[in-house]
Amino acid sequence: AMDDDHDELWQDFTRDIRPIKRDKPLETAETKVVKKKPQDKGGVQETAVFKKMTSKPRKPLQGVDVDRRTAEKLRKGKMAIEGRLDLHGMGREAAHMAVVRFIEQSYQQGKRCILIITGKGNTRGGVGVLKSLAPDWIHDEALRPYVLRTASAIPKDGGEGALYVLLRRKREA
Repeated sequence: AMDDDHDELWQDFTRDIRPIKRDKPLETAETKVVKKKPQDKGGVQETAVFKKMTSKPRKPLQGVDVDRRTAEKLRKGKMAIEGRLDLHGMGREAAHMAVVRFIEQSYQQGKRCILIITGKGNTRGGVGVLKSLAPDWIHDEALRPYVLRTASAIPKDGGEGALYVLLRRKREA
């Protein structure tokens, strides 16, 4: 009787559970079995070979609530830039604080499109520290209420060394 109660309770608990539908699997790992002859004289040995799972580099934030025309205008540098922040010469901590403060203030002032200039980094082919960190700062949970989308700037606005940031419209209380 105890098991019946248990089963009934479990059935009741899991009745409305549905699997999560995903367009693509989160990670792909393929396994193929490779038959190879071992070094010592013996039978055939089977070895599983795994295809490496790749974590993609962070892409600019793709806001869902942005229509295609606005997204295109941002990407092509055709939106009016209402504020600029240049991080050249700043240390990591100072730059991080400046980015957070700049985004919050720009949002409070009702600005829509701002430009953050990170610089391209070192000229010997290395990626600049601020260039690689700024997207993570902008995408941070704390700034999510302000930021809709980001895009790499076009050459005249700084190209690879700058980011357009599209801010949400300020909600009037």
